Amino acid sequence: MPDPLVFEDLNTIPRRHLFTLFGVPWNATPSVWIGRVVFLAVGVLVALAFGQNILTGIAFGIVLELSYFFHDVGHVLGGKAVGSPMDEALVTTIRHVNYYRGVQDFPKQVHLGRALGGPLLNSTIGLLMLILWQSTDSPIFLFAVFINLGVFGLGSLLPLPSIDGEVIWRELRR
Repeated sequence: MPDPLVFEDLNTIPRRHLFTLFGVPWNATPSVWIGRVVFLAVGVLVALAFGQNILTGIAFGIVLELSYFFHDVGHVLGGKAVGSPMDEALVTTIRHVNYYRGVQDFPKQVHLGRALGGPLLNSTIGLLMLILWQSTDSPIFLFAVFINLGVFGLGSLLPLPSIDGEVIWRELRR
């Protein structure tokens, strides 16, 4: 079933190499810039909705993008920890796609370790942002708490198709 948040044909679209981190190549599709603009716009709209200024909204957009990046870093580290590293991190227009190529007939601990890596790293970051927010009362840190703990931490655990929760709950039932 195709991912509704991936607008490109990932089998044929060219990839541009961005960098390599922890031995994993990070690539992007040609329309990746659209998503970055969308994330900034979302940040600005959220800021304005909560009585903040545009500059704070731009910071919200950057927090959103960094939180997504660290979510993928968590998956990379989770894969390495269970001995099944990621083959490629691909940033598409809106969504990041993690590739694990080859036969995927692994014990459930491998699938769980890879899937839990992202939510665990975001939850850790969210808790750190909570401490910073409590000591500064900055709306940027509060937004980072919400995004990391709520969206990428807990939200990723929902048993919905194409997100981490689908894998986590499938493997826990297995």
